[in-house]
Amino acid sequence: MNELGQLIGELATLSWRYNTFRGRWAEMPDSTGLCIVLGILSFTSSVLVIWVEYGGAVAMAIPVVWLSAIWLFATDGFSVRVNKRLASAVFLLSIPAMLILAMVGSGQQLIEVLVGMYLSATILTLRTRE
Repeated sequence: MNELGQLIGELATLSWRYNTFRGRWAEMPDSTGLCIVLGILSFTSSVLVIWVEYGGAVAMAIPVVWLSAIWLFATDGFSVRVNKRLASAVFLLSIPAMLILAMVGSGQQLIEVLVGMYLSATILTLRTRE
């Protein structure tokens, strides 16, 4: 149980570094299981945000597009092999922003646009740092 607490603490620290433009995706552990768990959490948080604002039909379509975009972003030239570290870092980066958006940004188009611009900038910054 201590190892799980330590892992969560390290992930929280990494998330903070990513969200303040200081992290590198190479710091993320190269773990398939962690990538899947973070992907599920990212998918769930984006469904929550969209469900609150736009309803169930849209909530199932947009996150699939989001996960597909991350898959394309984390591969080299449309290959099947995904950079698990980069994908995990983007998932970890997006989870807090999505949860904050679900709490305070729903219905506020300006806040939604600002969060989208912020996530775009942080993801692109993260991609350029190895």
